[in-house]
Amino acid sequence: MRHSAEAHPQLTIWLAVRHVRLLLGVVVGLALAAIVTGNFAVPVPISLEPVAVPVALMLPLALSTAAAYSLGAGDELLEAVSARPLGVMDSCLIGGLTAVAIALLLAIDQIGVNPLGTAAARNTAGFIGLMYFGRLIVGGFAASLTPVAYMMVAIAFGTTAAGQVRWWAWPLAPGNDSESWLIALAFLMGGITVGALVRARIGSAWPA
Repeated sequence: MRHSAEAHPQLTIWLAVRHVRLLLGVVVGLALAAIVTGNFAVPVPISLEPVAVPVALMLPLALSTAAAYSLGAGDELLEAVSARPLGVMDSCLIGGLTAVAIALLLAIDQIGVNPLGTAAARNTAGFIGLMYFGRLIVGGFAASLTPVAYMMVAIAFGTTAAGQVRWWAWPLAPGNDSESWLIALAFLMGGITVGALVRARIGSAWPA
């Protein structure tokens, strides 16, 4: 009983440090934004001629950014020597919230509110995975730039002259493209696994 009583406040502190309320708010905001924006596109000045990109495809960057902030919010040195499996706990938290966001976006598409909901759900999975790999490489909040950079490269170079999306530019592919889903889910599962088993880089040039 005493061990259980001690574990409860520790869990509460961990959830507070990970800003779980912020993450939940971003998940809800992501779904609401997908409803409001529909298939509206904005020009992205990534090249000589701005490319029109649907807002729904970029909305998941909000969740990957919030997740990077959440995971880097604690004291990295103390967490590195913690007896608790914080990597596993963090991966369960972020993975669970990602699953909720994906389910909401898929439902938004299925009920006909936003035809890009499925593509946004796929990008949510892929961007979270890319963020995790960014934590391994650069660490801290700078990991949030990994999916942003990937998206910008995809926008700039991911389509052929005929308008076809290259296989590696999966964030721009239609939502029903199975290959893009396989790649995004591979990033997600790989990233979450890395997050659970491998400690993120400590002492990055841009700490949280």
